[in-house]
Amino acid sequence: MIASYKQLFFFALSAFLATYKETYADTPAPSKVIYDNTVNNGIAVYPTISPVQTNEVNFQSIINLNVIIEQVHNIYTTVTTNITQTVQQWQQQWWHPHEYYQQSTNVLHAYRHYIIAATAAALYGTCYYKLYAGQRYLASTTSWSTWQNRYSTDTFCAFEPEKLAPNLIHDIQMEYATQANPTDFITPMVHFLTALHAELATCTQLLTWHTWISRLRLCRLFPCINCNPDALKDRIARLHRIKKIFLHWVATYNIEHNKKDLSIASMKNNLI
Repeated sequence: MIASYKQLFFFALSAFLATYKETYADTPAPSKVIYDNTVNNGIAVYPTISPVQTNEVNFQSIINLNVIIEQVHNIYTTVTTNITQTVQQWQQQWWHPHEYYQQSTNVLHAYRHYIIAATAAALYGTCYYKLYAGQRYLASTTSWSTWQNRYSTDTFCAFEPEKLAPNLIHDIQMEYATQANPTDFITPMVHFLTALHAELATCTQLLTWHTWISRLRLCRLFPCINCNPDALKDRIARLHRIKKIFLHWVATYNIEHNKKDLSIASMKNNLI
């Protein structure tokens, strides 16, 4: 496509030059003014103007333009050819996908035992780390899943939210109060919800790991880890109950602090 456009351009330029030459070759050039200051028989004659006709046409600028275009065309052709040859040489020297595939296959086959051993070790290390982190979490007594741990999970979940909500709010304020603004009441609530959701995500992930290890009977591969999915289920149940208590308190708090607005809205509804 580029070559056809280039040929069309040069063809149009040649036709223009030929037309220009045929049109203006026979056109007389402007008269040249010639001053004749000769002396006639010793008597000075006033200067006279003699128009002289000439048919000379200067094509030097057009010829120079044509030469420049040809030079640009030659440079473009040379550069394009060099780039094409360079790409072909690079492909011949470096681009051998079949050879690379064969070499990679040979390397994988030669070191297959080491690769399998390294992969198994990495998987075992990851599993052990996850299970060890879960065991440390279960042994912790500072997480929110151990709040009110003097009650069993069934007893704790049986309490009414109104009974435990004041203690929960008090412990939240004690845990997340800041020295910069001790009277800030809302920020500790935000920190509490963030920590609660993080614990729920951790317990859910650990429960998945423990469940699959128990199903595949791989607990013997982790002798220092106590695979106990039931303990994680209890923690998850307690966390959900704590979240429910907190949301119940939030609803009650919003209603009490917006009774005036609610009463005005109800009066407007009655009037309508």
